[in-house]
Amino acid sequence: MPVIEISTLPTSHDIDLSSALGEVAAEVADFLGEEPRGTWAIHHPIAPGSYAEGRDAPRSQPSETHPAIVRVLANREPKEVSGLLRAVGDAVVRAFALEEGNVVVLWEHADPDRMFWG
Repeated sequence: MPVIEISTLPTSHDIDLSSALGEVAAEVADFLGEEPRGTWAIHHPIAPGSYAEGRDAPRSQPSETHPAIVRVLANREPKEVSGLLRAVGDAVVRAFALEEGNVVVLWEHADPDRMFWG
């Protein structure tokens, strides 16, 4: 049950956002050996001009700078985390047509005692 939240500026090239999210979810589920419907990918747009890297605040998502910022919420063993983060990062780079390494992936442990599924 990973939840993958992806934040980017608006893309300046043709990307079908629904397809890109589906690709990320399916690729990560495949990496985990799980059914795709248990992996969720959500996009949070960053408003143009609301993301600066130094003094550079572009209006659309460059492929080589301003990394996509990704948050992963999942309950995994510590030894599994680094591989999952790499798989998520690689999937986002491919699906969003970013240059390799132009993604930051942050981990948050989904403690089952601190979550409600209803």
